[in-house]
Amino acid sequence: AAEEALQSQKKVLLFHNRRGTATAMLCRDCGRLERCPTCEIALRVHADQLHCHRCGSKQPLPLLCDGCGSASLRMTGLGTGAVTPLLAAAFPEAKAAQFDTDTREAGKKTAIGTADIAIGTQLLLHVAAESVDAPAFGAVVATSADSLLGHPGFRTTENAWRTVRTLADVASAGGGKLVLQTLDGESPDIRALLVSPEQFLTGELASRDKAGYPPKTSLLTVTAVGRSEDAARATITKLARDFRTKGGTDALVSGPLRPGNPFRHGSWRSLLVIKTQKLTPELEAALRQLPEECIIDRDPEYLG
Repeated sequence: AAEEALQSQKKVLLFHNRRGTATAMLCRDCGRLERCPTCEIALRVHADQLHCHRCGSKQPLPLLCDGCGSASLRMTGLGTGAVTPLLAAAFPEAKAAQFDTDTREAGKKTAIGTADIAIGTQLLLHVAAESVDAPAFGAVVATSADSLLGHPGFRTTENAWRTVRTLADVASAGGGKLVLQTLDGESPDIRALLVSPEQFLTGELASRDKAGYPPKTSLLTVTAVGRSEDAARATITKLARDFRTKGGTDALVSGPLRPGNPFRHGSWRSLLVIKTQKLTPELEAALRQLPEECIIDRDPEYLG
């Protein structure tokens, strides 16, 4: 698709929603993953450094594994910093440019109109969709479309559909072709990203109604923060017991639950989830009286 567009004197947009050089660094011998000591998530590789995309901390690339001392470390997963030189090598006569927050923070202000192949994340997609002087793209390609649906949260499908819809609009504006790279092109979940707004709205509302998610219900999470995991869990256990008596007959209270990243920013966290069609006065009063170490989210983007 890129070759056809370039031969037609049109440009190429490659949406690759992973910045950095690689998504993780792994030890081949013991399987240890380099993680942020504060957030406990996998560190991303950016050139000669490891970055945490949650807290922003940085550290140099290790020479040896901290777990077993092995020098057999490898990078896994390609970020935009690795994809850009691959495309530059595949199309040596075309100018390939990277557009994401890494290039913006590095002071690289490459104009989107000067690149034959623009590779980037949501930042590139936003510029291409909103800029009045955006070039005509003969090919708009999204890598790993499956990853758009891989995030937790009831809005994941909605956000994925919006992204694909924007990609389709950018392709249509330039008379170009939209290509989604996916492991399963016949998947109903992937196919649902290509339907009209009316079709998507009907299907998404039916799915949320069946699962009891907003707008069918109100979704609340209460997160307790403590110095230890046991302390945070004890707080949530007591709160869950109270909320079950004050939430009313239609309230579903789940907890204590362990978040995907229970240790963040030097503290432990435990979680409870409340689904209810109507907030009772007793439940509202209980939420207002929560201790300061508790965090309330209404219809949160992600759970935990």
